[in-house]
Amino acid sequence: MAPADLDPLLLDPTRLSIVSLLAGTRWAEFGWVREAVDLSASALSKQVTTLGAQGYVEVEKGYVGKRPRTWLNLSDTGRTALEDHVRALQRIVDASRQAGRDHGGETDGRPPGAGGPPGDGVPHGGSVPHGGSVPHGGGAERRSPRGPSAG
Repeated sequence: MAPADLDPLLLDPTRLSIVSLLAGTRWAEFGWVREAVDLSASALSKQVTTLGAQGYVEVEKGYVGKRPRTWLNLSDTGRTALEDHVRALQRIVDASRQAGRDHGGETDGRPPGAGGPPGDGVPHGGSVPHGGSVPHGGGAERRSPRGPSAG
């Protein structure tokens, strides 16, 4: 997998979040995007400027009554870039899974030769490190510091 398949602009999680959010709507109000991606107005403005310079995001300014508003939209170029980026990420995941299967098949994630059933909490060889026993269910027994309860 060539790293060139990934969009360098969308490697930044903040820009990826903005573009992904805009992919699900048309002409979102700036304040809503700011809240949804949890950024300050200045931080969002900077990211929108970067995305806009590449043609990924369109910006429209206007008024609602006497109040100025800014709306953002994912352009066709931005939508294509996001879709290509997501496909490249998926190819990486698929190739990694295939490499894992080719390397050693499906495993339970434990090293070869590890004893006991998966998830039993018992290390290799089936013994408990402190020499005690593992109660049914694999959890540690709980005892009162005062001994057995009288009841």
